[in-house]
Amino acid sequence: MNRLSLAAASIALVAFLSCSPVAAQSVTRGGAYTNGAGGVTAGARRDAVGPFGGRTAGEGGVVTNGVGGGAAGSRGCGRDAAGARGCRSGATAWDRNGNVAHEGDAVFAGPFGGAGSASGSFTRDSSGEINGNRSGEYTIGDRTYRAETSVQTGQGIDRTITCSGAACRN
Repeated sequence: MNRLSLAAASIALVAFLSCSPVAAQSVTRGGAYTNGAGGVTAGARRDAVGPFGGRTAGEGGVVTNGVGGGAAGSRGCGRDAAGARGCRSGATAWDRNGNVAHEGDAVFAGPFGGAGSASGSFTRDSSGEINGNRSGEYTIGDRTYRAETSVQTGQGIDRTITCSGAACRN
């Protein structure tokens, strides 16, 4: 696991654990109904405060058209008692022919100065061809790590990771 993924996973885990199921307060609201296109529209949002001061909030929804197409999206943010925090969002759309498109973003910051971001997207067409990319950046101290990843059917996965700053060992 590269350092960017490890840092993002660590911050997400801390934020998740600070708002564990033993949360001091939690509110969730949601609903669903049949829409005018013959599909379903549904959504929910939540806000939870953990016993040690962490908090997480988010919302998500989905809309379908009754003939195999639709769109879904979600967003959320969290923080822990020590000051780590992060937000993420994502959206996906699809049709009955098998075409799919997805985009997602995240930003995060640790309690001791580290911060980063990631974003990416992919598409799959009805013939199964996949194209996607993801980029991320994490800064801690005087080092900045950058990761660029792309995938394309028939080309495989290409990834480049670089470090800039005086403390890097390239």
